[in-house]
Amino acid sequence: PDVQGRVFSIRRLIAWFVTPLAMLVAGPLAGSALGLGGFSFGGFIAIQAAERLQPRHLVTVAPAVSYFQGRRVNLPSTDWLLVQGDADDVVPLAEVQSWLHLLDRPPTTVVLPGVDHFFHGRLNALKKQYWTI
Repeated sequence: PDVQGRVFSIRRLIAWFVTPLAMLVAGPLAGSALGLGGFSFGGFIAIQAAERLQPRHLVTVAPAVSYFQGRRVNLPSTDWLLVQGDADDVVPLAEVQSWLHLLDRPPTTVVLPGVDHFFHGRLNALKKQYWTI
């Protein structure tokens, strides 16, 4: 997959839409309340973009960490929530946990028991985790 192209697209979208919009917002949050999120491969892309953009919030759901091939990421000022099912056969929990051990500042991680990669029948549990941030 064209990872760099997708990350570039996110950066262009933010430069074109979010940055001018943030300039219109008065107060201390102006320009600093960026949040990113992604599911599976989109989670991998969101993490890549977050390294460059340093958003305030990042939510990743079953991120495809195998694409990092052991590479560490650095998100020193980002509140990061990672939600993972323990029955995921596409992005196995053990693979995610192994990668998280490489990070100096791992995300807040929520493991949902009995949940597969697509959260079949468990989307409300996923939504509940999202609203905790």
